[in-house]
Amino acid sequence: MPAHPSRLKRLCTHLCTTHAHVRALFPDAELDRIEHAIQAGEHGHQGELRVVIEGSLPLAQVWGRVSPRERAEHIFRELDIWDTEANSGVLLYLNIADHAVEIVADRGFAARVPATTWDELCAILTSGFTRQQQTAALHQVIHALHALANRHFPVDPARGGNSNELPDRPLIR
Repeated sequence: MPAHPSRLKRLCTHLCTTHAHVRALFPDAELDRIEHAIQAGEHGHQGELRVVIEGSLPLAQVWGRVSPRERAEHIFRELDIWDTEANSGVLLYLNIADHAVEIVADRGFAARVPATTWDELCAILTSGFTRQQQTAALHQVIHALHALANRHFPVDPARGGNSNELPDRPLIR
């Protein structure tokens, strides 16, 4: 029996979304700006933000119908974003081929921030990609995530500030 047409279409989309396409959307200078925005914001709180930009999924995962959410949750675990001291890790995941944005928050954030807030931030990014203003939207969401972290995970002066447990440089996969 032939594969479902939507599966084939998704497979072709992932095959055609190259690393070069991702790098055109996010050149080194933009990655530097994102890294700086993460570093600067994390000085004010104990939260840990990790941005992962993935052009396409491994083809076996596309064929297996792995959703962007499932992929984001896998990356959240793989990169140990769940394992921060304050349970304050947040993954901001962009999947270029699927035009998908996911935010996965550690249990400390999940207990304090309603799911609707994460949905609103994802909608901002999705809208930015639709308007081809992805970098402005990404910076807006990073700023909003820092505001949430400032509110829920302020710096503890006795600990000496943010220990920067996760890399600040966006990861391109």
